[in-house]
Amino acid sequence: MAIAQASGVEADYMLFESFGERLGNAVADAAKRWNADLIVVGTHGRRGLGRVLLGSGAEQIVRLAPVPVLVVRSPESESGTRSGA
Repeated sequence: MAIAQASGVEADYMLFESFGERLGNAVADAAKRWNADLIVVGTHGRRGLGRVLLGSGAEQIVRLAPVPVLVVRSPESESGTRSGA
C-alpha cells in the first residue's frame, strides 16, 4: 500500500479478522461499498489436499469480486516451502 501511495495511487485497506459470512462475500461487499477499482489479496499458495481441507479464501474472492483481483503469493510459497500442504 505504501508503494502505491508513494506513486500517487489512492489506496486503502481492510483487515478481516472475523466475520459472519463467507470471506468472498465479505470482501465483495466491502469492494462495492468502497467503489474499489482493484482488490489485492495474499495467499499461501496451498495445493492438493491442504487446499481441499482448508478451502481457498483467495479463490472465493476471485470468483465473487465485482472488480479485478491481484493475488500475491506469500514469500514462503515462492521459495517452495509450503506449510500444511
